[in-house]
Amino acid sequence: MKTGIFTFFAILLICSSLFAQQDYFSVLNKPKWEYSDVIIEKKNGDLVVVAASNSNNNNYDLLFVTIDSSTGAILNEKTVGSTINEFANTMQHTSDGNYILGGSKNGQAYMMKLDTSFNLIWDNHFTTLGGSGISAFEHSSGKYFMIGRDGYNYYNKTFFYRVDANGVQEVADSFSFISTNQMIESHDSLLIVAGFLEVGQYDGDIVVAKLDLDGDTIWRKQYNIGDSYCSSITKTDDGGYLLGCFYDQIIDVGYQMLLMRIDGNGDTLWTKSLNRGVPSHIINVDDGFILSTAFHNVFDQASFVSIYHLDDSANIRCLNTLSGRWDKPTSSSILKSGNGSIYVTGSYEHNFKPDIFVGKMDTTCNLVVNYTSTHDYFLNHNIKLFPNPTHDYFQLDNLPEKSVIEIYDQLGILVLNFENKATDSQIDISNQPNGIYFVTIRYKGAIQTMKLVKY
Repeated sequence: MKTGIFTFFAILLICSSLFAQQDYFSVLNKPKWEYSDVIIEKKNGDLVVVAASNSNNNNYDLLFVTIDSSTGAILNEKTVGSTINEFANTMQHTSDGNYILGGSKNGQAYMMKLDTSFNLIWDNHFTTLGGSGISAFEHSSGKYFMIGRDGYNYYNKTFFYRVDANGVQEVADSFSFISTNQMIESHDSLLIVAGFLEVGQYDGDIVVAKLDLDGDTIWRKQYNIGDSYCSSITKTDDGGYLLGCFYDQIIDVGYQMLLMRIDGNGDTLWTKSLNRGVPSHIINVDDGFILSTAFHNVFDQASFVSIYHLDDSANIRCLNTLSGRWDKPTSSSILKSGNGSIYVTGSYEHNFKPDIFVGKMDTTCNLVVNYTSTHDYFLNHNIKLFPNPTHDYFQLDNLPEKSVIEIYDQLGILVLNFENKATDSQIDISNQPNGIYFVTIRYKGAIQTMKLVKY
């Protein structure tokens, strides 16, 4: 696998980000550089974004931003840091109402337990084996687990740590059969790790392993699907797992998404390719999965991110693809809140400086923005798409003038886009193959997406 792939993937893990500038509803806009890493929901329904910020000094500190979930207004900010670089990769609620955070401190894995005001309860800086912190969580047993990866031997070395409820280290181990990107609790209260194994100069295999609570291997599966790599994993309702992966596609100068469903023993049930991009986060929802992805073409600097709502078979229910040439969005963390809304966080480059944004979407992949007169257009005007299904032409009525129309196929590939000059528009898709399409209307930062069937 090429060096550029690892550079891109490392940036994705460290910087984590999402939408283009016009699509956020809340931006921090600090004076220096900020990279958003995680978004979670507080018990009262507010949102917390965890980011890396160097606005206060030349080192990166942890920045906790509390946001009103209904308006996007910033309620509070708090910086936690020292004289060395600190980054977060994961943060989750703990069973006692606090938070557990995992990340990297000065290039080595560390874990912090914080109270609800983000004050330190305890921390553990894992200097024995080293490794950059990748994934940390509280297990149902009350123990805390973390995996890390050697920044100087990125390919095939993973570090495993277990601490007790007070942060005291109990197990520290390493293994070289996988370069791990995520660890979760298995359906039977053990551990599942997912990642890849470098098997040649330009080849990687997807690897999933089941571990006991001491880090010993119960089973390990290696999947040879070309030059492929796994970046995310989530549980499925049938006792298995869904993997978000990607493989190198040199001809198209990009990475092709690959979803893989496995059973509880790691046996493959199906695989499915989607559009170009690297899955950064995938979560299980009531009617399928929400997937965030990112793609950046280093040759023409074009960037786009996509949010997919998939059914249980990875068929696309809806998607929202957001693109920009110079703001270089990359995807980060997604969250399904208690009220069913989908929130995304990330960073985009603005005036050559990365900044944080937060976006809110409903389960039809539309961006929910109803706090300005511009965004109110879609709420107050009944945009109509007809006939649907159609064989050759379809009509859009009640459009805002100078809106942008984009049509994507069910793989998320843009097949048509143009600026609309009037309030009505007739669109010819007779030269497109039969199937499902998604029609996106953009107007001054607001977005509406509708499903279209061509027969």
